[in-house]
Amino acid sequence: MNYYRRVIGMFKHCPGAKSIVRPQIIVVECPYCRREVEFFEYEVEVECPNCRRIVRRNPSQSCIFWCNAAIDCLKNLVALNTLTIDRANELLNLIERYKKSK
Repeated sequence: MNYYRRVIGMFKHCPGAKSIVRPQIIVVECPYCRREVEFFEYEVEVECPNCRRIVRRNPSQSCIFWCNAAIDCLKNLVALNTLTIDRANELLNLIERYKKSK
């Protein structure tokens, strides 16, 4: 099966895969300086580019936190060259931190 068909097939059977590969950007207001701060939908804290303080937000309900196939999905996306290894490792670390917090 060619690359295009495998990726489309994965998105068709796993609706969360699309948000992993192309996450939405969420804009919130920094509570300290009132400037806009951008988060990827899987991020819960970032540094404000203006005041350099850490801004937190409630996490989006990403499939990586509840889907039993999340780790295999990330590996498949890397194998298909749809997701970088660095991004996959970042998401795997988020999964690990989430599991420890439960």
